[in-house]
Amino acid sequence: MGSMRMVLREDLGMRLPEIVDPKQVTGCGSEFDVCPGAGLSIDEISRELYGDGLRTSLELGRYRASYAAHSTDPAVLAQASSGGVMTAVAQFLIQNGLVDAATIVRFEYGNGTGPRPIEYLAWSLKDLMAGQGSKYCPTSVNLLVRECMERGGKYLFCGTPCQVAALRLAIRKHPELGVLFPLTMAHFCGGFRDYRQLDWIIRKHGLDPVDVEYFRFRGNGQPGGMCIRTQSGKMVEEPYPQYLRDCPVPKLKRCTFCIDGTGHLADFACGDAWLPRYMNDDCPWSIIIARSEAAVGIIDEMARLGQLAIEPLAFEDVVRSQKSNLTSKVKRQYKRMKLYSLVGTTMPKWDVELPCGSNTYGGELAVLLGKRLYRCQTLMRIRRRLSRYRTLVLMKRTLEALSRSLIRGDKAL
Repeated sequence: MGSMRMVLREDLGMRLPEIVDPKQVTGCGSEFDVCPGAGLSIDEISRELYGDGLRTSLELGRYRASYAAHSTDPAVLAQASSGGVMTAVAQFLIQNGLVDAATIVRFEYGNGTGPRPIEYLAWSLKDLMAGQGSKYCPTSVNLLVRECMERGGKYLFCGTPCQVAALRLAIRKHPELGVLFPLTMAHFCGGFRDYRQLDWIIRKHGLDPVDVEYFRFRGNGQPGGMCIRTQSGKMVEEPYPQYLRDCPVPKLKRCTFCIDGTGHLADFACGDAWLPRYMNDDCPWSIIIARSEAAVGIIDEMARLGQLAIEPLAFEDVVRSQKSNLTSKVKRQYKRMKLYSLVGTTMPKWDVELPCGSNTYGGELAVLLGKRLYRCQTLMRIRRRLSRYRTLVLMKRTLEALSRSLIRGDKAL
């Protein structure tokens, strides 16, 4: 550990690993073994964690119970993307001494580039609320593992499904990390675009990313909306997901081939309750999947104390609420991966058998070509605009030079 670090590459819109100590990096050592990018034995690890005899599916993984739920704290609900359950559960665990803090992400400003996610440890409700809201961009929560090791104690690890998977792989090699992180929580995930999407959204509204002092993808109800506020006092709001449409920045390639949209390896997995009966309710709701016995006990106790409102939710309803994402990640994945393999893309390896879905190879090829064509068209539009801009600049400079020549001529007369 410590042989590599993550470095922000603004030109690529993400953080990339950089080797710190070449002597410790062999190319096949532990620093690579804990990365789930090449795939992982997700079913095997899930069985080790939660045992057999549980409800199991490709869509949801192994789990003991599933609920629709929301926090009962108005302050938590006010800034939540949906039911505020991740904040509520984290607060309960900290308040009752089950963990000391939780790994959280918030946006950072004033760095000369625009809003960028920053990872930190949340020790209180105030800390937790500072990181509320969806972050539809890459984060590096795993960077906090070293800080937690140095501090000691117990922590709730909150992250994406792949970040939780990386932690599980690390615990396999370093069992002491399992004591440090006794509980994990993942949010449902459909994949991300890089930081250039953030800048594109801001510039689309005629704003400068550097001038932004507050950015929110979602909040203030369900589904909520985006909010941008600049240092100069301008504010823009737009409903979710309208502001994400037509973005030319592609989804990260590894996200395209991920089969885990619901945090199969996390004790708690949380997402939006995209079901009419909850969307039409005055109060925003979330979904919680409880995989471990500890997770079930914690949710039941929170409900008993009135800190969570919960309703049991059937498997079919959970899947229906995430239909679009799960269709992409599970039902379309087999043919998508086959198609990309034919054009030379290396695929992650999984220990589960993916279904040969109802999608067609022709349909997946059309999607692939459509994405590339759209990006080409977007680049061509940008180049045309740049060309017009250069023409205008050249005309301006020519007129200025002509004007200076005329002035010099007048003076000579």
